[in-house]
Amino acid sequence: MSQDSVLADLNVLPLKANPKPVLSARRSPVLYFAVGGYVFFLPVQIQGKVMNIAPSDLFLIIAILSAIGSLRFVSGVWSPWHAGLIFSFLSGVFITFSGIGELTPYIFIKIVGLLLLFASYMLVTSVATGWQDVRSLLKTFVTAVTLNSALALAAYLSPLSIPGVNYGSDRISGMLIDPNAFGGLVMMALVIHGVTYRDGKPLIGGTAGLLCGCILAVALFLTFSRSAWMGLGLAMGVVAYLRPKILISYVPLACLAVICALVLASSRDSSKALSLAERRNTAEQRLDQIKEAIPLIRENPILGVGIGGFVYAQRTKQPTRPYIHNTTVWMLTDFGLVGLTVFIGLISWIFVRGVRVFRRVGRTERPVILGLLAAHAGMFGVSAGIEALYQRHWWLFMALLGACFSIYTKNRVPAQYPAFR
Repeated sequence: MSQDSVLADLNVLPLKANPKPVLSARRSPVLYFAVGGYVFFLPVQIQGKVMNIAPSDLFLIIAILSAIGSLRFVSGVWSPWHAGLIFSFLSGVFITFSGIGELTPYIFIKIVGLLLLFASYMLVTSVATGWQDVRSLLKTFVTAVTLNSALALAAYLSPLSIPGVNYGSDRISGMLIDPNAFGGLVMMALVIHGVTYRDGKPLIGGTAGLLCGCILAVALFLTFSRSAWMGLGLAMGVVAYLRPKILISYVPLACLAVICALVLASSRDSSKALSLAERRNTAEQRLDQIKEAIPLIRENPILGVGIGGFVYAQRTKQPTRPYIHNTTVWMLTDFGLVGLTVFIGLISWIFVRGVRVFRRVGRTERPVILGLLAAHAGMFGVSAGIEALYQRHWWLFMALLGACFSIYTKNRVPAQYPAFR
């Protein structure tokens, strides 16, 4: 019996040579710098009068211009769901334009933002052609979020008010302005770092890795973002199902992080910390938004009421309502059942692709895939409390999951043992 047939019986594909990483120094230094800069500055935003400015978008544009000749639609990482999302947004523009008669700043920002997200997805899936590329980008991401979290904690403990850092003085948000968005970002970094830390090839190992995990855990708690906490719970559910031993080993560290966070919060004002965790008024506000969205959903259940249909009540040109703090309800309201189906289909398709890779790759890369899967699922949990579709870090992880699938299918890097069942 041939070696290939034996490997086929084990559900393992034949080995081929590992690809050389695209992000290595042999490639364009400008591209190397720009892609790293894009990932490194994901935790930073500058608040503007009309829209927030993300320095990472500048690096994204530089990276795209540097790699314009090598950008491509990589096989296996794109799906009809991506095209469906474009269709939903274009139909949403048409519906809103028909009602309002002009393209408002809100609509313009949403369209440009979606194009930038797709551009980042194409960039990452084009340049991340090896496992080392994936690890390099994730290490940059975890390092950047940890540094931003450390800055946020320092500002939280300081009696001074540092402009541009944190959400007031009670909740930390780093330099991302929104504590809920920052909570989702920290959750993803904590999950990918925690899952890979016990690996033979951790992203950040040793004492530095332990300190990194503590900083991220405390920062996540002090965002007081219930959406992020819920996302972490969903992420841990994925880890518990696929690799329960990892969670058991982290129970003491998790307890220590919670105790440290409680001590820090109580040192400020224990009663205030408790009220921040409850925030009944914001929970009621989210429920009221869903109630207000129901009549609009009934108005056009198939294609929705268009981009900003909820924000621009009565088809006025000025915002009259706050945004819906629930991605699923927002998609259903503005883009109807078609848009909601596309949204659920896209994130499910990427998750399923990731599971396929996880069940077949070697022991060395399996923790990376597990961390990406768990963080991806966690962001779906976060989306229940914020409008998460436009979170750049979620698209980075979706692109890396797609890249992992492409790396596996094209290079057939196998495990030398039966696939995980």
